Amino acid sequence: MAPWLGAAGGSAAAAETAEPALAVTAVSQTSAGGVTELTLGLSGDAVFSLFTLTEPYRVVIDLPPFAWRAAPVAPGAMPGIVAIRHGLFRHDSGRVVIELDRPLAVRRAGLVPVRGGFALRLGLAPVSRQAFAASAGWPENARWQAGAPTPIEGSGEVLVAIDPGHGGIDPGTAHGDLVEKDLALAFGRSLAQAVARRPGLSAFLTRVDDRYIPLRQRVKLARQAGAHVFVSLHADSLAAGEADGVSIYTLSAQGTDSAAAAFAERENRSDVLAGVNLAGSEDDVTRLLIELARRGSKSEAIKLAESIVGALSGRVALLPTRPHRRGNFFVLKAPDLPSVLVELGFLSSPVDRARLVDPAWRAQLAEGIAEGIADWVDVASPGFLVPRG
Repeated sequence: MAPWLGAAGGSAAAAETAEPALAVTAVSQTSAGGVTELTLGLSGDAVFSLFTLTEPYRVVIDLPPFAWRAAPVAPGAMPGIVAIRHGLFRHDSGRVVIELDRPLAVRRAGLVPVRGGFALRLGLAPVSRQAFAASAGWPENARWQAGAPTPIEGSGEVLVAIDPGHGGIDPGTAHGDLVEKDLALAFGRSLAQAVARRPGLSAFLTRVDDRYIPLRQRVKLARQAGAHVFVSLHADSLAAGEADGVSIYTLSAQGTDSAAAAFAERENRSDVLAGVNLAGSEDDVTRLLIELARRGSKSEAIKLAESIVGALSGRVALLPTRPHRRGNFFVLKAPDLPSVLVELGFLSSPVDRARLVDPAWRAQLAEGIAEGIADWVDVASPGFLVPRG
């Protein structure tokens, strides 16, 4: 479909601004005559594009990079809207994704000057599922594009890809001022330094700033860098029950328990909710060969996870029951890379929240993970340590 395009006297150059000179200052909603008007207050003029997607129903707005200064929209506060996600989508583009609880077509969209800035107004009206689907689709220029490559730290021959979870438009879980994407990035930088200090090891970060990277691209970046192992970093929240402590996940079609399965499902849906085109993400022709190759990397991943758990024991608090856990995470499915996901702690736990903001605790955790990776190198199958790239 052709996307909505709009501007109020702006130019294409505004969309290429590297720094977020633009800000979203407010979000409001009104209804009249069967049409819901959603308004985004902007600090200045801007070029925008807009399109809709199904499964789930979404309205996606692309803007120049922006800062979000509007008050959070509480779940259920706006009729018809499930959630509003926002953040940097590409190096030259910010994105707002409005998830709808029903098919609402965009009847009008425009940017108008108001006191103190501009207002981007969307008129949304109910339509049938068939009508919504008929007008929904992907404009070519709305797809994610890679930025500049990330430098490698250290001079060792074994390269560790460190993947701070979430980023940009995908914040992950949050509790007050603590946001998963920020915690993962800060810890990822510390872990990269700890790894690079180990003889024989180097480190590579899949992202070095608050930028969105699709799940499939994270693994691709690691492979292009020549990584030998892949370590994904997260700090989830439990929807029910209480738990605290660090845990390590390896790939399994069946999760350790229902909580692990729910965690994997949420993580794997992040691309969809961020408004990413997943067309062609499955290759049926090579699936069998990939699964055969994956068997070797899965056994190495288990050795890696056990080495990390062993190095962390007595150093930081681990999840009391089964700190080595299993889940069907997309980022752990690389057939040629032993991959683990480190759950740094739960933002739903006050104990873990206190640990996650403690520099001394984070340093202990980073040193323990680095030691565990070094221990794995000593027992790894030689074929997984050969030069790559």
